[in-house]
Amino acid sequence: MAPSNGNISGGSSYGDVVTYYCDAGYEISGDEERTCQSDQTWSGTQPSCVRKLCQQLMAPSNGNISGGISYGDVVTYHCDAGYEISGDEERTCQSDQTWSGTQPSCVPFPEAETVGLSTLHAVMIGVVPSVVLLVLGVVAGILGYRRGRKRQSDDLELEEFDFHPDILDLHGPSPPPAPPVPARPQFREYEVNPTDLRLNEEIGRGAFGIVFLATLKRAVDGLLTEQTVVAKTVRENAGEEEIQNFIQEVDTTITLRQHINLLGLVGCCTLSHPPYLVTEYMPYGDLKNFLLKCRKLGERLQDSMYDFDEMKIYQVARQIANGMTYISQAGYVHGDLAARNVLVGENLVVKIADFGLTTDIYERGYQRQDAEQKIPLRWMAPERLMREGRYTSKSDVWSFGVVLYEIATLGNVPYPVLERTLLEELRTGYREPSPPGLKQELYDMMLRCWQWEEDDRPEFEELYEELDAVVETMAEGYIKPGSGSPVGGPNEAAEALETAYDVPKSGRMGTQLHVTADVYISEDRVEVDSLASSNAESSSVLIEKDVDSDNDVQVNNCKATQQDTLLESEDHDHLQVESSQPTGCSNYGYQFDSSTDSELPVTTNAQKNETPAIIEDNSSDAEEEKLKPPTTEEIVHYV
Repeated sequence: MAPSNGNISGGSSYGDVVTYYCDAGYEISGDEERTCQSDQTWSGTQPSCVRKLCQQLMAPSNGNISGGISYGDVVTYHCDAGYEISGDEERTCQSDQTWSGTQPSCVPFPEAETVGLSTLHAVMIGVVPSVVLLVLGVVAGILGYRRGRKRQSDDLELEEFDFHPDILDLHGPSPPPAPPVPARPQFREYEVNPTDLRLNEEIGRGAFGIVFLATLKRAVDGLLTEQTVVAKTVRENAGEEEIQNFIQEVDTTITLRQHINLLGLVGCCTLSHPPYLVTEYMPYGDLKNFLLKCRKLGERLQDSMYDFDEMKIYQVARQIANGMTYISQAGYVHGDLAARNVLVGENLVVKIADFGLTTDIYERGYQRQDAEQKIPLRWMAPERLMREGRYTSKSDVWSFGVVLYEIATLGNVPYPVLERTLLEELRTGYREPSPPGLKQELYDMMLRCWQWEEDDRPEFEELYEELDAVVETMAEGYIKPGSGSPVGGPNEAAEALETAYDVPKSGRMGTQLHVTADVYISEDRVEVDSLASSNAESSSVLIEKDVDSDNDVQVNNCKATQQDTLLESEDHDHLQVESSQPTGCSNYGYQFDSSTDSELPVTTNAQKNETPAIIEDNSSDAEEEKLKPPTTEEIVHYV
């Protein structure tokens, strides 16, 4: 079948190759070509056509943006109070992955308005004295007339003069004085000297502040060290209220600092201006951009972290649910849960960040929404879209359902064309359809998070327990490389099971492609999932111990496009898989004498009774010795 927004060409006889095409603005996700095989099945899996992505746009200074980055999405620019857009207010992601229009800027309102106001003030300054003189003249006439009839006391004259005191007060009564701004809290235990914080580069800017990659100098055991950190501060034109909101974010971060799935606090600078919140550095950045990189073959070839599979979907979702369980049980709501506010670290550990809207709701159970808060609509629960001015932890649960959608689609934005009518569509029961190929159980979880009534949505603890059970089931029997401890478990970060390896692949012209592999270890096997060739066909190479022998390492490869031989690398720190010409599905392996490491005869159980092709090598005997296959013990050690 042709994919939605695409087409196919090719025959359906044995050996025929079908090629998939996508319409303008879309690109293939999955196998671009599939071959009709001898068993009347097609190689590979059905691909889909996904919308192309444009590069993330930057918000203008003194403003922000809203909208998606997929083909057809419209980004709208907004300016802060006192500023207006100069340039294109909206830009569209086009089929060639470029944006229409040009980057606008936010400029102060024209000076002409200020001049007009000054003129009005000048007129008032001229009119007020005239009115005063006129009133005084009338009063003087009245007083003269009264003196002619009957002289009254000075007190009575003043009394009658003061009878209409507002006649001279053209501006009305003065407004009540503004409440005093509370003093900034001090966090002495966490304060760092601003001179020890060096800002290296700006890596983010939005309505809630500016983020820098920075270096913090610290004395550890008498030695001066430098630590890579992230420093967040307020915008250049921030007022006192915005600064106090930022200090509140610092306070919340300190309060919620002790959880593995919340961004870790390093320190803060609140006794100087501008204030800074210093947090740990997460090398893979925010989850939104991480997911977008997972779509790119080049990124996957360079780093196996970007080879995102079903297991990782559940691992990431479980960690976010774990962090949100902690936040909700502590009596807080996040208020802006989205993939862009989740950060990714080594071993696929994810941490919830950006507590700018996180508020303590312990005493009353909900939080009033500030009308000025700028939150993207697609992540907002209906009760917030309806401007009811209140939201609870169940509002965060709705946002979590949207985050699940982002994870499952590698960064797609839900409801891409419904922003202006989103509330009415949701009210009628419409929900974003299930992404192609997604397990029904995960989509059902999204739908439960998207229940219209808050009370019908699950608790975060319930979501975490369900996801944790799935991760435990999928990882059953596997252990973390080098740790011996099982993957999963309550309150434990779900770490990736992958270890990077070099897997050279020989092509038709004898060239090699450097890729990485995902490695899984259990008591009886080491599984390597790798990319098969430069056309990105996937294969699974299974290296496992023979149950009857501790010295047998067997390589199973049932991909009809290649045959792999396991080698030890020259520098002894990784494994290599070398492809020879296609010979069909085969099982073959090397056996070793554990005492001498000498190679025993190759055993094979190929479908076509073919012996694995021998890779010609003209290297010296010394080099050949370095490349001999490793023992079982060595394989486990290297992983």
